[in-house]
Amino acid sequence: MKNIALKTKEYLENMLDVKVEIRHSNIGYKLPHFFSEKYIFYDLTLNGKHYLLIEGKDMLTAKVVKLHSHILENRFGIKVIYLSKSINPSLRRAFIKERISFIIPDNQIYLPHLGILFNESCPQEVKKRNRFSPLTQVVIIRTLLEKEYQLSTVSMYAKKYSLNIMYVSRAFRELTEYELITRDECGKEKPIHWLFTGKELWEKAQPYFFNPINKVIWFRLNRQVPFCLAGFSALSKYSMLTPENYESYATTRIIAKKFPDLVEIPYKEEQTNELQLWRYNPKLITSEDYVDPLSLFLCFKEESDERVQMALEEMMEKIKW
Repeated sequence: MKNIALKTKEYLENMLDVKVEIRHSNIGYKLPHFFSEKYIFYDLTLNGKHYLLIEGKDMLTAKVVKLHSHILENRFGIKVIYLSKSINPSLRRAFIKERISFIIPDNQIYLPHLGILFNESCPQEVKKRNRFSPLTQVVIIRTLLEKEYQLSTVSMYAKKYSLNIMYVSRAFRELTEYELITRDECGKEKPIHWLFTGKELWEKAQPYFFNPINKVIWFRLNRQVPFCLAGFSALSKYSMLTPENYESYATTRIIAKKFPDLVEIPYKEEQTNELQLWRYNPKLITSEDYVDPLSLFLCFKEESDERVQMALEEMMEKIKW
């Protein structure tokens, strides 16, 4: 039977598609004796980042594990992850409520600081959703516009675009579930192969694309904003459509909050502009001052205005698939 360290290593590599190293740690010698009575310590390296893995010898409450993790993190300056062979539903809920990172090999990974929750025992976790996650949509649109169909791996893609490797891993897994890519099972890196390219990929993905706009506000700011032009302002860049008498911009809610002098106006007034709060950062795709044409199409495709539909058609005809 495999020991828990080996099972954990294989489980993480399989689920996250990253390089994992686990070895026993001697850190217990630097701690009060009761820590060694309660835990077995491991050094965990997850894609080059170091963590302290603590395996509970007995069933412990969430509050106890949280307290001990806090002590260890403050003392050694390293993130702590709890490890156990099994966990009951009530304790799992308590751990998640307290945001305690934990791994149950072949069952569940919960790493809130990385935005990761995988649960092997819950069908809804692996069920194909009716729309893409934001980063998955970004990957597809960027691939279409830049024609990036060559072999790539999670780590290569994350490094190239300065993205969180865990989010990229999740996006690639989702693309596999939607049967848009296949993964090479040889080796740990598992390079991807696109099953479709160009317009065929665009059409295959259509049922799962979503409108990037989450919310629209009006705002006033007495200086230039570093946001992408969006809406009619962007559509006029791609077509002969006459822009409105105000500017439209797009960014995410998180980025917008970094501008405390951005004053939200409850309704359109003179000298106000439109700000679209997107579900993903448009600058992950475009290098221009305006949003990319495919995301823009998804923003406008339900628009009934004939002028807009003609402008969209003009824009899409210019795309070289």
